[in-house]
Amino acid sequence: MKRSCCLFWIVATVAALLPLNRAFGDVVVYQVTNYWQEKSFGHEYHIDFASCTVSEPGGVGTAQALTKQSFSICRKESRVRFSVTHANGYVIDYDWVLEDGGRTVKGAYKDSNVGWGPSLGRALRTVSAATAPPPSAPPAASLAGKWAAYRGGQKTGDCSIVQEGAKLTFIIHRSPEERSTGRFLGPAQVVASDWGGQKGTVSPDARRIDWGNSFWKRVD
Repeated sequence: MKRSCCLFWIVATVAALLPLNRAFGDVVVYQVTNYWQEKSFGHEYHIDFASCTVSEPGGVGTAQALTKQSFSICRKESRVRFSVTHANGYVIDYDWVLEDGGRTVKGAYKDSNVGWGPSLGRALRTVSAATAPPPSAPPAASLAGKWAAYRGGQKTGDCSIVQEGAKLTFIIHRSPEERSTGRFLGPAQVVASDWGGQKGTVSPDARRIDWGNSFWKRVD
């Protein structure tokens, strides 16, 4: 029993000393606080260093949902510089210096709404890139409103779409009512997750969605 405990503490100690590229996987979860005057704003970002992309799962479906992002520096153990745009239109530019093997964040941010200030935090944990939820792609246009479903040139029912940021809810108004959560896969593609992962292609004017053997047409 003593040998097992000692071995555990040895492994834990070694892991604590390893740099992020060996102790953590590709997707690292950072908890940071942005300070501005007497206020502070917390964020939890998931950064995938393999693809140099960032997501903020806590903001999905809200005004804080990320709709655009870009990286100019993406080094797990030393430096990260990226920019994100939220659904409410705010743009935040980050410049982080990563210390302690990538575990400590000391940097600055510039917010298009409030100004600029220090951005401080730490790496909380890692998640597997294989199991991490894919970030929703930014919506190209609003799909919210009333729609009609067609198949074979004939109208088959009334529908509607509820949209909150990049989060979608597809509704077919029949008895019983049918619903599916969904999201954007790209600027011109959506998926209805609860309907077998059915994918739809959005027209350039965002007034038609082709589902393969049927289509929806906006009516409002």
